Amino acid sequence: MPVLEWSPSLSVGVASIDSDHQLLFSLIADVDRAVQEKEETSVIGSLLRSLADYTDYHFAREERIMEVCADPALANHKEYHDRLRAEVGDVSHHYADDPDGVDFDHFRGMMREWWVDHILRVDVMMKPFVLANADKVAAIGEMPLVDLSGIEEDALSEDLEWQI
Repeated sequence: MPVLEWSPSLSVGVASIDSDHQLLFSLIADVDRAVQEKEETSVIGSLLRSLADYTDYHFAREERIMEVCADPALANHKEYHDRLRAEVGDVSHHYADDPDGVDFDHFRGMMREWWVDHILRVDVMMKPFVLANADKVAAIGEMPLVDLSGIEEDALSEDLEWQI
């Protein structure tokens, strides 16, 4: 049984946020599966870093949406996000330093409780603001996973060329 399983009851009614939540649940399940199957430490470490990175991306997107919708709960919502950002980042860093020192049973329970509680009690509260500002939310578009602004195009293409 997965740590977290997506269901329509967890939908906040905002497609991009629901999609992010589904991907985050999948990443959490991947970490759990890798731990249960005793995958290589490099695999588990990589999955934890991916989870931390996508958590940061999702929270930035969610906070940006709340900002353009003038959601008055943004500051409080960001505090919730900051606590989980720190927790997931700490687990990822701690695992890199001492793989045997991470209590994955605690991590699994914390992820389950935090995400379900946060989605059902906190994220769902943004829905009326998002629906009332659908045009502003649509104007945001997709946020890039990596900010490439300020990097010259020539530098990008040089860095991305394959070395044979």
